[in-house]
Amino acid sequence: MYFSQNKLGQTGGPQYWLNDLAPGHQEHLRRKKACPVILMTRYGEVSARFEAVYRDYKRDKNSGEIVAANAQHDRLQKGSSKHSIWGEICEWFGFPDQKAIERVDADLTLDGHGRFVLIPYKFSFRASNRAIEFKKPNSPLSVGLGGVSVLWHEQLRMARTSDAQLFCWAHEEINRVVLDHQRRSGISESDLLRAAGALRHLGVGLGPSLTKGFDCPESEFKFLSLPKYPCPVEIKHRASSLDYQFKRYAPLGRLAVLCMEDDLPNPPENVDVISLVALGAALKELR
Repeated sequence: MYFSQNKLGQTGGPQYWLNDLAPGHQEHLRRKKACPVILMTRYGEVSARFEAVYRDYKRDKNSGEIVAANAQHDRLQKGSSKHSIWGEICEWFGFPDQKAIERVDADLTLDGHGRFVLIPYKFSFRASNRAIEFKKPNSPLSVGLGGVSVLWHEQLRMARTSDAQLFCWAHEEINRVVLDHQRRSGISESDLLRAAGALRHLGVGLGPSLTKGFDCPESEFKFLSLPKYPCPVEIKHRASSLDYQFKRYAPLGRLAVLCMEDDLPNPPENVDVISLVALGAALKELR
């Protein structure tokens, strides 16, 4: 499917029309009249909440209720978000603010709560013949069994270019922690936090380590020229020991697992694994 930017310069501002919805998604929207939409960015999903509205309805500005209308087009609206869907995309994908678009190609899926998950991957702009395309995010924050994600690969290359000396230092610090864990037994999981300084230089800011709940719930990722992305981080020797957190974690919340070795071949879609062993190997290749 794709959505297009329409009615530019007209009263009420631009609208974002949904086109070529799959029959099942079209029927879901018809029955619901309005459906929450979650935006998937290069990092993962964000907290901004939009809504898709069926063509025969609109949301009344005064009451906030969905009422009959003759809009003629299924469309994406702000919902409870501060920005339009395109304004939010500009921020999270690093585009010039409010640059006019022709269309955005995207995948659309339904989550377990009946919400649409919008996954944009191709952007066509007005007055331009060149489209910008990104690979659809798959474990976007992961470095492990599945290799180095596209986003991580771009971030590591940028870190090396911006400061080669610090890049080498980060590699050495991570290797130091890895070697210690390989040589000795009985080392605490929290010892992985010795790599926090190196990780910060590479774009991962670990928050305070807590004794209850997730280990570092106030962590954030800052890659490329993109905004900071808040994401809790759990510390584990091995990724497969995350059973307890899997059972209690919300379906659409993203969690990053910082571990020594990735032994989790099929993690849930909302879980990313950062293996220090794999990260060290990726850094070595780029030196």
